[in-house]
Amino acid sequence: MIGDTNHGTLTFRGATFAAVTLENPVLAAFEPHVAVNGSSFVFKIGDGIRAYNDLPNLAGATATAADVGIAHRSRVEDYLRARGGSIGTNGLPAVALRFDHGLANFKTTILPMLTARQLPASLALNTSPDNMALAENAGVLWADVRDMTMEKGIEPWNHSHTHGESVTEAEIRENAVTAPFAVFETELPNSTVEGFVVPGGLAEWNGWTDTNTVDHFGSAYVAGSIVMARHALVTGHLGGAVWSLTGQPVNGRRHLSADAMTSAQVIAAITRAQLVKGGVVIMMHPSLLNTTGMSTATLTAILDHIVAERDAGRLMVLTMSGLMGADVRSSYRHNVLAPFSANTPWTPQTNYTLTGDVFSSSTATAAIRQTIQFTDIEALKGRLREFSVEARALTGTGTATLRLNVVSSGTNGSISHLQNFVLPADSVWRRYRLFPQILRTAFSGNYDAGRVAGTGTLEMRDARLEAV
Repeated sequence: MIGDTNHGTLTFRGATFAAVTLENPVLAAFEPHVAVNGSSFVFKIGDGIRAYNDLPNLAGATATAADVGIAHRSRVEDYLRARGGSIGTNGLPAVALRFDHGLANFKTTILPMLTARQLPASLALNTSPDNMALAENAGVLWADVRDMTMEKGIEPWNHSHTHGESVTEAEIRENAVTAPFAVFETELPNSTVEGFVVPGGLAEWNGWTDTNTVDHFGSAYVAGSIVMARHALVTGHLGGAVWSLTGQPVNGRRHLSADAMTSAQVIAAITRAQLVKGGVVIMMHPSLLNTTGMSTATLTAILDHIVAERDAGRLMVLTMSGLMGADVRSSYRHNVLAPFSANTPWTPQTNYTLTGDVFSSSTATAAIRQTIQFTDIEALKGRLREFSVEARALTGTGTATLRLNVVSSGTNGSISHLQNFVLPADSVWRRYRLFPQILRTAFSGNYDAGRVAGTGTLEMRDARLEAV
C-alpha cells in the first residue's frame, strides 16, 4: 500500500531470450520475467492466458518508442511526397490486388491477365536464394521481377528474406531488413520498396507476426520496432477486410484472403466496400492457382468484375500502397503531365487538330510526346505511376489504333514500354492505361500518346501521369 515501508522482495524468473522463446511458457498473472537478448534485456509480465511469445516486450518501451516513431514518420512523409499527398478517390471506393510470392504462376498466368486488363498489382517478395529456388518460383529470375516492376505495373513489397522463423533481435533484423534490402538494392535498383507484408505460416517472431493489436506496431515488440523504423507501410491483422479511406496511412490493415473463395464471395466483399465507400485488398497465393486455391476461371471472373466496375466509374483500382493512402473525401490526385491546350508541350502535332482540350486525327501515324524532367520531382522516383489518356474512334469512320509508349533510361536500367489499343468506332470515350515506374536513376521520361494506324478518326483528351 502507499506509504508502506515494509518492502518485500520481488522475484523475477529469468533465462536467455532464445531459451525462453523456445520453451514459450504461459506466465502467471502479473508474473515478471527478464530475458537476456545479446546486449539488451526483454522484460515481460504474464497475464495467465497468453504464452510468452505473444506477450509484448516492456523493456525500454518508453525510451525507444520515440526513436521508432521518428524513423517511421520520416518514411511516411517520404511516401506521401512521392505521391504528391494522399490519393483522392473523389468519393469512389477502391480495390488493390496483392499476390504473395509464387512467381512462376504469377509470371506465366496472372501477369498477362493483369496486363490485358490494364490493372496494377502489388507483389510480396521473399528475397533469399533458397526461396527463389523453390518450385513455386521456378524459371523466374530477378531480371524478370525487374521487368515487372519497371514496366508492367507491379509494385514490390518486402515479405522478409526467408518467410521463416526468427527469434533473436539480430535474426529478426537480418530477416526483416538487412538481407532483403541488400537484395533490393542489387536486383531492383530502380525501385523504392516502402512496404512490409507480414509473413505468416511458421514465422512467429516472438508473437509479433500476429499483428492483431496496436501494440504490435511499435516498440513493445522487438520485431515491431525493427520493421516500423524501416518501412512506411506495414500490413497486419487489425480490423476487418474493408478499410476506411481517410488519406492517412494506417498500419496493420487486414487483407481479404481469397485463395479458397469463390468469385461470388470476392465480388460480395468488393460490393461491401462499395456500399461504404471503403477499400479492400484482395490477396492470393499464385502457387495455389488451379491446385488448392482458386481456379484461373475464378480469377478471371474476379478481374473482369473489377474492370467492369472501374470502367463504369464505380470503383478505383490502386496499388496496395496507393490504397493505404487513399482519401475518399478528396478529388485531388497528383498528376505531372501538362494538359492538352493551345500552349501544350505535346509535340510534334503534325496531322493533329486541337479543339479545346481534344486532339483529333484521321491520318496521323505517329504519337505526340511530352517529355518530363525529373530534376524537380525527385521525390517521385522509384514508384509506379499510372500513365493514361481518354480516347475514342468516331462512329462511321472505322477503327483506329491508339499507342501509349513510355521511354526512359537511367544508370541502372531503362524503360521502353509500348502498347497499342484498337479502338472500336463507336464514339465512346474510354481510358487506356500503362503503369510505368519512374526510375530512381533517370533524369527524364518521354510519354507518347496518339493515333498510329487504322481508317477511323481518333480523338483523345485528358492525358495523365498520376499517383497509383
